[in-house]
Amino acid sequence: CQFEKNFGEKIVAGSTGNNEIRVFEVKQNFKCVDGVRDLEQGIFSLDWDKNGECFVYGGGEGLCGLISKRA
Repeated sequence: CQFEKNFGEKIVAGSTGNNEIRVFEVKQNFKCVDGVRDLEQGIFSLDWDKNGECFVYGGGEGLCGLISKRA
């Protein structure tokens, strides 16, 4: 898991047990506010960009991606 680097208001966590990514809101008592479920393989690494606007992740079978806060 990683704290958002800009303000530390969110935490992103990846899992190999449930094969998912979850985003938690620190100011809402660590409530899960977003996520990606039912991935075929586990998530082994992830990190926020320096501005806290997106994060990247890597997982099994070469899975990788970028998730952005921007619409």
